[in-house]
Amino acid sequence: ISAALNALETQTKVNVLSAPKLMVLNNQTAALQVGDQVRVATQSAVGVVNPDSPIVNSIQYRDTGVILKVTPRVNAGGLVLLDIAQEVSDVAATDSSTINSPTISTRRISTSIAVQDGQIIALGGLIRDTRSRGKAGLPYLSRIPIVGSLLFGRTNDSTVRTELLVLLKPRVVRTPDDAQAVTDELRAKIRSVRPITDGRMP
Repeated sequence: ISAALNALETQTKVNVLSAPKLMVLNNQTAALQVGDQVRVATQSAVGVVNPDSPIVNSIQYRDTGVILKVTPRVNAGGLVLLDIAQEVSDVAATDSSTINSPTISTRRISTSIAVQDGQIIALGGLIRDTRSRGKAGLPYLSRIPIVGSLLFGRTNDSTVRTELLVLLKPRVVRTPDDAQAVTDELRAKIRSVRPITDGRMP
């Protein structure tokens, strides 16, 4: 997977959201979440008899961030069938509702695939365009009515396109020796991570 990411970095900017490792039994579902639970207001109600009664909001908690669920099925020939549900969600302030509740932007992949043991697969195609507008100009002068924004200010419009790409590499663990090899590999990676010192990343 590192080689695939290095190849992508030669073509575009790459940001790794998460790199989890999961071990799960055959025909069982493994789930992983890296993120927060966000309070979301689903509805508001107010008393009819007394107009001065307080507004009561119904609240639900929504999981956000990177959420992965995978269910493997391995046949005798080593072919791995995977049921995959991948979600990446972002939280932003809402401006289209009177309810004080955040807006959750979600990108989701749900599919079933067949892959050989140790083979890397890529799931992608979830593209999002983020548009933003900003204003800049000379202090005070750009605020002059009518002519200020034309002569001393400017408006910047920008669009950022991002694509969600999921890379998976299933490995079938059949014997205790295979399990020990996976454990040793994970321990080696943990030891290679140096602690953060002086507020700087290694």
